[in-house]
Amino acid sequence: MTSSSLSRKRQHVVDTAYSLFKRDGFHATGVDRIIAEAGIACAPASRSSDGRRP
Repeated sequence: MTSSSLSRKRQHVVDTAYSLFKRDGFHATGVDRIIAEAGIACAPASRSSDGRRP
């Protein structure tokens, strides 16, 4: 994947997040909602408090 492709995808996620924050509010918008609305695939990002994946 080229850096310009990553840059476009990153900007798409940022634009999607901004739209959701504006529409629903920052505290009402979760990362899972941003990912779903942006239409991207994402590996689970959760980690336990000691840094290990659950």
